[in-house]
Amino acid sequence: MHQKIKFLQTNFLILVKDQEFFSKKLVNHLNEQNIEAEFIIADGSKKKQNKIFNKLKFRKKYYYFGEDKNLQIFFKKILSALKNQKKNLLFFVIKMI
Repeated sequence: MHQKIKFLQTNFLILVKDQEFFSKKLVNHLNEQNIEAEFIIADGSKKKQNKIFNKLKFRKKYYYFGEDKNLQIFFKKILSALKNQKKNLLFFVIKMI
């Protein structure tokens, strides 16, 4: 078995907007990886996807901001999510329509 890759000083920010099918595929894919990481999920979907992301095996913080109806709301979501991360590095994972 390969050694686990640890992202100790890194958060992964996942920006979500609807398309539950892709969220499920993303969670399944991440759960198959041999890593140790922390994820911040910023959900701007019409309907919360917390049940999908609760299946993520890693440390996570899930935030639902209501629907991203325009760019201003979308950017406020990103800013709020960034304020909730405390690591030195951040990777953006954008999953949108």
